[in-house]
Amino acid sequence: MITTFQIDRYQYKCLGCHKLHVGPTRIMEFKCVSERKLEHGPERIYEADFSSICDCDQPLIITFRAREYPEGIFSYHGCHSADAEIIVQPNIREHSGVYA
Repeated sequence: MITTFQIDRYQYKCLGCHKLHVGPTRIMEFKCVSERKLEHGPERIYEADFSSICDCDQPLIITFRAREYPEGIFSYHGCHSADAEIIVQPNIREHSGVYA
């Protein structure tokens, strides 16, 4: 399953050269990476990767995560990166419905 979210501006710092970057507002497709049955129906975790290259040539990958539980109710579940320090967390909101 795939769902689309809008990710609003955020800031991150390259761990190689410590340059600060501003992530633009963008619409991204999140893929379901796990699903399990809970008391009120399925819980699904969705992820999407943003990648860029810093001026120092360091590849930067940030993984955004959202949770669906109960079914149809989405919430931001964080982001992480091995290449960058997230300085300002983005706001994430559902952009459109889920489709398979």
